Amino acid sequence: MIRELTETDRALLETYLLAEPEVNLFNIGNLENNGLGGRCQAWGEFGADGRLRLVLMRYLRFLNLNLREPDAPFDRDGVLWLLRGHDIISFAGERRSMASFGTIEGFKPPEHTHLCRLKEVACLEPAGINGSIARRLGPADIEMLADLYRSIAEFQNFNRDNAALRAALEEGSGRGYGIEQDGRMVAAAMTAAENRASAMIIGVATRLAYRGRGYATALMAGLCRDLLAEGKTACLFYDNPRAGRIYHRLGFEEIGGWTMFEKSKG
Repeated sequence: MIRELTETDRALLETYLLAEPEVNLFNIGNLENNGLGGRCQAWGEFGADGRLRLVLMRYLRFLNLNLREPDAPFDRDGVLWLLRGHDIISFAGERRSMASFGTIEGFKPPEHTHLCRLKEVACLEPAGINGSIARRLGPADIEMLADLYRSIAEFQNFNRDNAALRAALEEGSGRGYGIEQDGRMVAAAMTAAENRASAMIIGVATRLAYRGRGYATALMAGLCRDLLAEGKTACLFYDNPRAGRIYHRLGFEEIGGWTMFEKSKG
């Protein structure tokens, strides 16, 4: 049976999440930055030995699932009940944890991506950006960022809820770097769910007309250098082979897979 976890369960929850820090990066960052309650909630299922074997964590309208033993039975119906009861737009988790969910009513077919991490700075050579100026982004840039993501098909869902952007840039749970030209944002790279040990890189994007100029590579290199200088492991997802080649050149290594269900529109 799944039950909600509270601050009294926090030490138990942290121990569970830290056993797989990269897979649970979003959950760790959201817990560290928000605590339990309000915008961040957690639920757990316990085994006969009293130990956690399943964790569900909601941040805003995003729900993540982690199973300690993906092949063991779990309360699948309870997971779906929570999913449908919290106006979730994205349900995701490590590929093995999500394997039993073939289709979910009201959600699109699942998308599968690669999960990678970067732990070494050696591969990150300084990269020029063809005379353009990359700068650190702040709350005043949220609308320009949203406009950039709206212009790119693969990021349409990224900005269905600008609250995630605001949390990153206003409250410090992430950071963003961008390149501005012709009065608009033409390329950006961001992090989310930053915590003491790691950060998830998201939203690496370049407008179609400005591609092929090295903007994404330069932004990624600068962002990763900053994270690694702070002692943080950089992680990211990708499903685009072209993007994958850029990330591997920078030194990212694949450590697993990720599955995500997005809510169907309408």
